[in-house]
Amino acid sequence: CRRTVYPLRSALMRLQNFCRRQMEQCLEEKEAGILSAMLLGDRAALDRETKNLYQDAGIFHLLAISGLHISLTGMCLYRVLRKIHAPFQASALLSFGAMAAYAFMAGSVSAIRAVFMFGMFLLSQVTGRTYDLPTALAAAAACILTWASDMITQAGFLLSFAAVGGVLLASCWESRLLCRTAAGVSLAVSLFTAMPVAFFYYQLPLYAVLLNLCILPLMPFVLGFGIAGTAASVCSKTLGSFLLAPAHYLIRAITFLCEKVCLLPFSTIVTGKPGIFAIAVYYLALALIFRGFAAWKRRPAFWKGGFTDAMRIAAAGCLLAVCFTVPGRADFTMTFLDVGQGDGCCIQNARRSVWMIDGGSSTQEQVAQYCIEPFLKSKGIGRVDYWLLSHSDADHSGGLYEILRTYVRGTDGKNAAGITVGTILLADIREDSERREEICSMARRLQIPVRLVRRGANLADGDLNIKILGPKKTAYEDSNASSVVALVKYQGFSALMTGDVEGSGEKELLEDGVLEDVDLLKAAHHGSGHTTSGEFLKKTKPEVTVISCGKGNRYGHPHAELLERLAKYGSKAVRTDEHGAVILTVNENGYRIRGWQN
Repeated sequence: CRRTVYPLRSALMRLQNFCRRQMEQCLEEKEAGILSAMLLGDRAALDRETKNLYQDAGIFHLLAISGLHISLTGMCLYRVLRKIHAPFQASALLSFGAMAAYAFMAGSVSAIRAVFMFGMFLLSQVTGRTYDLPTALAAAAACILTWASDMITQAGFLLSFAAVGGVLLASCWESRLLCRTAAGVSLAVSLFTAMPVAFFYYQLPLYAVLLNLCILPLMPFVLGFGIAGTAASVCSKTLGSFLLAPAHYLIRAITFLCEKVCLLPFSTIVTGKPGIFAIAVYYLALALIFRGFAAWKRRPAFWKGGFTDAMRIAAAGCLLAVCFTVPGRADFTMTFLDVGQGDGCCIQNARRSVWMIDGGSSTQEQVAQYCIEPFLKSKGIGRVDYWLLSHSDADHSGGLYEILRTYVRGTDGKNAAGITVGTILLADIREDSERREEICSMARRLQIPVRLVRRGANLADGDLNIKILGPKKTAYEDSNASSVVALVKYQGFSALMTGDVEGSGEKELLEDGVLEDVDLLKAAHHGSGHTTSGEFLKKTKPEVTVISCGKGNRYGHPHAELLERLAKYGSKAVRTDEHGAVILTVNENGYRIRGWQN
């Protein structure tokens, strides 16, 4: 079949790639990647640490071509054309065409929205009409949704329009400190975008308002020197490097400031994913807060309206706190994560503590960043109190290893770069494992306690009790046989977590008579046919068996013989490769698994 070629798109992509190469020749790799994202909307060369740092600090919008870029570059171009006495129509047409091509190259919805609104501003200049921000915003939304209605669910669309809604909200400030000032706009935008940010990223950057006040005044210089230096580098690499030097040092200063701010206490508040009802209540109450204080305008001014605005800020802050701290149901929950070919289970002990058992994958890259951390944060979890590794194979320990490798200990002792880890639990065995040694070494450096467990250890917290059934010895034939086997009990419910136990490890459990009837069994070794024998099932009598494996994995897990054994002994198989994450909840009425009522 023939591929459709779009000449304009191809030309813009070539221009984007050419400009990125020019930056890479004149700047260091890290700064070139950041400037390429800021100027070109190209994040291909942007490293993961920088991306996460800017997101945690609340300035990720700088790494996307947005209204800030369009307004700065578009207005600058328009005014230059007018300064050289170009006609209104020609100035507007050239400026709009350049910005439209710029947005088309970036491809972000925020850039498209900004171009629509910039075009309406230019139209008002040409026709002599008054530019109305709400009308322009509504027209831009209508055009974008007519072109692509599914944009209404996209983070870029909602955050972009919420940010402009915050600019409109800023017109309600009455004090001189906030009315028509950068502080007022930044604060209003933060209040208006709080819910979309929490909905898509599950956290709020507490110091984003102050950080934006420091950084946004620097952006015209970063963009200006960036554009000038990139253009000059075509003629002379030396001249290009000279003009790009200020942008280089400003980017370093911005990154340094972000790193220091993220180390402050409560720099990032993990909120969890708010529900639709909470979002509706928040915006309704926010509107009432800002309109409800209108009566103060008829009263004598107190500190130029500052008292009124202070009341608004306090009320909005309390509203945010209420929306994210109203306690839900305190059920005991076990979530077997869909990590591909691997294992990972999160235990939420009502409102008392959070436990992770394993967490890794041999098929999913960066499993912590793209699976484990998003899940935890979506549940409002910023700290795992206990992380138990059954053994050190990558498909069980990879997530914890990844978190520790990027761990940044803040001034409050929490992980400024993600999930905080309380205590690590490892098997008390002699194991020649480089991964295990690295985990222990990183834990010591980060001052995270490591506790070794073996048969007889009992871990309790409220109604939750975790009893370690294995390993019993300190040496086994391989790491699978020495897997930690844990019996999890909560009130009348019990689950047996088996890691990859097999061979002498499974035989030892059977011979020593430590197994008992359980409600749920986590099948060993992802459903291998050589584990979870008939005798093992006869001893444990699980009503449900969870099999954690990847779809279409090369090992053929779960094996047919295991599925046959489970059916023979009356245990229902629930698989992550078919059902996705398996969620079990326990309350006073018993337990439930993803709508399967027992």
